[in-house]
Amino acid sequence: MKHLIGMALCAVAMQLLSVVTMAQEHERETYYFRAGVGYPFVRYSDGMREYTEFLRSESGHRSLLAAMDIGLYWPILNHRALLGMAVTGFFDTYEGPGWNASLNFAQFGPSMQYTFTGIAGEGVYVRLDPGLVMQWNQVDISDGKERVRYEIADNSGFGILLGLGYAYPVWPSTRLSVELSYGHRVSSSHRAQSVEFLLGVLW
Repeated sequence: MKHLIGMALCAVAMQLLSVVTMAQEHERETYYFRAGVGYPFVRYSDGMREYTEFLRSESGHRSLLAAMDIGLYWPILNHRALLGMAVTGFFDTYEGPGWNASLNFAQFGPSMQYTFTGIAGEGVYVRLDPGLVMQWNQVDISDGKERVRYEIADNSGFGILLGLGYAYPVWPSTRLSVELSYGHRVSSSHRAQSVEFLLGVLW
């Protein structure tokens, strides 16, 4: 009986080892998708900072602050780097009795990642994203019978995102990444600086 249990444990260990080996020797793709989500620490320009402080002062409010990252990439430089297009940014939402408000910054443009210690999706990498910025604020007010929405869009602007991360293959065609980024996004009326901690998937 002990002999059978030992053989079974050995078989399971060999299977796990083969999975890890396959993940480490992951496939080289012709293109890659990336999706990430995380938490940003944001510093606004004066007018917007006063607005968020006012929203936080409202009694009974709840808030949610999150960063996002979606991109499509193609390998270059013998798979040492990725070049593509990405949408990055964050949303800052507040909700209270009968109202909710959101502040949103989105950046769209080219994105490049360069890996120092291996091929794309394996090891330490740096990231550079310049792009156009769209910023908009939205407020919904409801009295229980009627809902009114106010939206202010500020479409013109420019931003840049600089990141340092580490990616690791967990399956032949899937990689996980941890990234720390700095974003500086400016619209015609507002400015936001952010330090963003992102968890991503590249496949």
